[in-house]
Amino acid sequence: EVIEEGHLFEITTDDLIGIPHGGNMSKELTGTDQTWFVVPADCLLYQRNDGSMVPVQIRLENQNDGEPPTFWAPPEPGITDLDHPKQLAWLFAKMWFRCA
Repeated sequence: EVIEEGHLFEITTDDLIGIPHGGNMSKELTGTDQTWFVVPADCLLYQRNDGSMVPVQIRLENQNDGEPPTFWAPPEPGITDLDHPKQLAWLFAKMWFRCA
């Protein structure tokens, strides 16, 4: 139903290729031109009725060690403690994707 209504959107690593990073921004932040590297990441977003988008799954690729991709999802609704490992893992995945 959600897919048929067009509420799910996917952002893949391919969508992020060509978006500038490092260079002028690194010089502005650090004083020197640098090349920045980030892990490839994909994200599945859900569009709420008010138009806001929220991540529902993030995939981080482990290209350097040959391990399979890692999938992250929000913790179960009953986990409300922000220091819970599942809350922290989800926060880390969202931060990592945003940096990609």
